[in-house]
Amino acid sequence: MVFIGDGAFQMTGQELGAFARAGVHPVIFVLNNDGYLIERLIHDGPYNDIARWAYHRLPEALGAGLGLLARTEGELEDALDLANRRSDSLVLIEIQVDRMDSTPTLARVAGNFRTLSNK
Repeated sequence: MVFIGDGAFQMTGQELGAFARAGVHPVIFVLNNDGYLIERLIHDGPYNDIARWAYHRLPEALGAGLGLLARTEGELEDALDLANRRSDSLVLIEIQVDRMDSTPTLARVAGNFRTLSNK
């Protein structure tokens, strides 16, 4: 299993082809919050926005496996169910979340960095 944000995935996503070539079948969760959340929490600006990709379509385009889109909790449960039944190929699940959705811990860490950067 791999968990990755959409920004980081845009720098490494082409490796889906390498997974297919090597015959490995991970389940990849792309947390799509439309940009760099940690950076937004520290200092927001347009430089934290990234190009919008249809991440769930990339496995098919790269011949690497199955892509699924989850916009709701029910869709995520269905995607997890399907991924659990697929051991013959890579499965990428794009999870769309609110652009400012954050855990309390991440918000606290970002707040500390923001305070340090303003000194």
